[in-house]
Amino acid sequence: MLNKLRPFQQQMSEFISKRYLMIFAIIFVILKSLLWFYAIPLFQTPDEPSHFGYVQFIAENNRLLTPEDDKYSLEMVEGHKTLDIVRMLMHPQEKALYSEARIREIRQKTAELNDVKHRKDFSEPGMTANLYPPLYYGLASIFYKMFYKSDLVIRAYAVRVFSVILSFITIIFVYKTATLLFDDNDLVVIPLTLAVALQPMYSMVSIAINVDNLLYLFFAVLFYLNVKTIKAGEISGRDNLIMAIVVGMSLITKQYAIILLFMYMLNWLLVSKRRTIGHDFIKLLLFAIVSSSISLWWLLRNFGSQLTPFASKLSLKEYFWQQGGKYLWVLGSYWGSFGWLDTPVDFEKYLPVFLILFFVMVFGSALYLVREKDMVVKKMVFFMLAVFAFASLFIMYIDYRVADSLHNFIQGRYFLITLPVNTFLTAFGLWAFTGNKYREATSYALFAFFTFFNLASIFTYIIPRYYA
Repeated sequence: MLNKLRPFQQQMSEFISKRYLMIFAIIFVILKSLLWFYAIPLFQTPDEPSHFGYVQFIAENNRLLTPEDDKYSLEMVEGHKTLDIVRMLMHPQEKALYSEARIREIRQKTAELNDVKHRKDFSEPGMTANLYPPLYYGLASIFYKMFYKSDLVIRAYAVRVFSVILSFITIIFVYKTATLLFDDNDLVVIPLTLAVALQPMYSMVSIAINVDNLLYLFFAVLFYLNVKTIKAGEISGRDNLIMAIVVGMSLITKQYAIILLFMYMLNWLLVSKRRTIGHDFIKLLLFAIVSSSISLWWLLRNFGSQLTPFASKLSLKEYFWQQGGKYLWVLGSYWGSFGWLDTPVDFEKYLPVFLILFFVMVFGSALYLVREKDMVVKKMVFFMLAVFAFASLFIMYIDYRVADSLHNFIQGRYFLITLPVNTFLTAFGLWAFTGNKYREATSYALFAFFTFFNLASIFTYIIPRYYA
């Protein structure tokens, strides 16, 4: 009788362990998000005033922007002049120390600006986010309207909450993808999912008013469906429809969604049978032409007159000779300096760490791909490497197009779109050197590394910069 009970007891023990591990992971992500939400003052994240200005325009005017609508509201302008809350602090030595008295002063003055005159008068030029498609901003305006009668600070934080919700859903899909990639082994899945959530620059952007948060969610959903179909060896009609919708919606979120279009096409080619690959490729080509045209139309509609001045005068050879080394700077930006807040990371000091991580991620995972015997796993690792390579080349191409006009345009945060891929490739790269038997240990080592890196970023860079 006791022998019959043991399997049941073992199952219950595993269920309880998994349940507590999941509870820990959820609480951990919530606490991490709250810490960053509190630590980064309003409008001190990448282009946050401009993104909020876009949301405010839609919410106050109940219509989309036109090419001429590059204006801030008078409320934002006055907030800039009287509160200095939208001024970007671009140098580590600049400090905007917040105290309880300072916060009370901000609330009092923003309440004084809370009237129709200040909110309806869009007359101050300079709101650059209007070059982006409208999906994120239209959805975010719903949260703006929920607190329509509140002052500027409350409305802006309400829109930030929308981004936090998007980031939670994103991490859920990252977890679902990890369960497929790593055979539902929670001792690997959960620490690697948390490693994605803990990347410092993603922690910053995920609590910000920023269109990228919706694009990250679409990437996570499509990545999950890609891995699911590669593992199944076929694409169901339902999954194909969802993937097409996700790609289409991403293209009316941001032009970087061309990366998702590449993922969709590559997935079809990896899963299609030899007898249908030609027919599938024609369908994919037609879908690519139609969907890309939508994104290109919006870009030309809102940004067309400015494309010529921004066009690079450098040849490809000149670009890589003069600026190709900037890719190393991007590595430092991706891992440490947030690509915006200009935190005082000693790049040369930590360059070996960045290069080791990059080597493990790219060359280690490529070695794993070569050694792996399971064809399904090989396809999944190849898919991730191809996505990372395409995204890197695409982002560098954009940098090349504007390199002569906008120096240091390329920033590490642009590579966050492939953050789940980057993290999982790093894990595979580590296993290429340590062996699969150390999967759990290396997964927890990555989790510990990112936990330390995240907390060090907050308490070493962010909090001393803003709080006395």
